[in-house]
Amino acid sequence: MPLSPRLLRPIASGFNPKSIAGLKLWLDASDSSTVTLNGSAVSQWGDKSGNGFHFSQSTANNQPAYTGSINGRSAISFDGVNDGLDRTGVTNANIADTTGACAFAVYEISGTDLQYAVLRTLTTGSGHDRFNSTGYHCYFRTSRFLSIPNPPPSTGLVLLTSSSNVSSDTQSVRVNGAQYQSQVCATTFAAWRALTGQAWAVGYDASWLTGSVGEVLIYGKALSATDISKVEKYLAAKWGVTVA
Repeated sequence: MPLSPRLLRPIASGFNPKSIAGLKLWLDASDSSTVTLNGSAVSQWGDKSGNGFHFSQSTANNQPAYTGSINGRSAISFDGVNDGLDRTGVTNANIADTTGACAFAVYEISGTDLQYAVLRTLTTGSGHDRFNSTGYHCYFRTSRFLSIPNPPPSTGLVLLTSSSNVSSDTQSVRVNGAQYQSQVCATTFAAWRALTGQAWAVGYDASWLTGSVGEVLIYGKALSATDISKVEKYLAAKWGVTVA
């Protein structure tokens, strides 16, 4: 007797980022169906969230390579010279509600430049959101962190979590599952949300990333500690990151 088709379907298991409401951006290099190639180079990295925030690069010489690998999973490799992917026409009010926002990124650094930028947002007349150097360790704000006790990781595999929470009035950064920096948010999130003229990028800002990016997630609302932990555990298990 043949098996029922229902029994032949794969059993759904594990965490899906869409199971937490508010997912606005999902870039996943391990899903080859989201990567558009020009030879072995990446001309577009598709957004899996369903919101259409695809990142692309029309200049062939500036396209990163789909040759990277993070613990056996495909990743997008940036050469540290001129590789980058862009998304223009982003409006912060469409990305995040009034409660806050949270971003996650998994990447591996093979260079030693502390100015690298994995994910960057540029807003007209107001500077950058980015995680790099010693003065910009935060997203979703219009001012720098007040003080940075340690520089960001300069090599190796990193799971970055950066968030703003209006209710608790905090901005925070976590690295590999551990609290890294936190400060009072004040009114900077509301000011950030009101900005227009955004151009987002993966792989560059003041300097170019030498390394590979595996996955980027952005939620357009404040996440609870429980939800942050769920996402971090999902990314850590998937990409082989050792977390605290």
